[in-house]
Amino acid sequence: MPNYEGTSENCGKKWIIPLPNEGPPGEIYSSEEIIEKVLSSTNGKKNCDCMWHYKSCKWMLVERKGIGKLNKAIEQLRETYTEAKNKNLNVMYFLVIYSGKDKGGKEWRRYDIKDTKDSPTGKVIWNKRSTRSEPVEIDKKPIWAIKEEDIEHYRKRIEKEKNIDMY
Repeated sequence: MPNYEGTSENCGKKWIIPLPNEGPPGEIYSSEEIIEKVLSSTNGKKNCDCMWHYKSCKWMLVERKGIGKLNKAIEQLRETYTEAKNKNLNVMYFLVIYSGKDKGGKEWRRYDIKDTKDSPTGKVIWNKRSTRSEPVEIDKKPIWAIKEEDIEHYRKRIEKEKNIDMY
């Protein structure tokens, strides 16, 4: 069974993505390290799987869930964002790494993943129950999405386009 936890291996190698204008993150924190080194506390709430700090002093919060658990992923990103904001961290990006196929569950009917040009991954999470069907946002920033199996392809594309050395 695959490991979906925010381990150092997953956060630092398997899931890592460069941003087109920033390259790869300079600092990488797994779920355990988030509490130990970055936030100090999450007030008993579950934090996201990874936090990535880019050279521009911007942070990305990352959560990995199956497609049927998008609601939980969004909730964990929001809770971690609240704690990060309290620590004056400049969180500018949110990413959900998802896997699996639609199983027709409640949460899948509420959210959708749509293509967009406003995300480097090409996808964002949409709230289908909103009156206008709009992107899910945290502090007016959309939550990007990428399918786990597409990460390597995305990484290679960005490396080639921007001449970025990932390792």
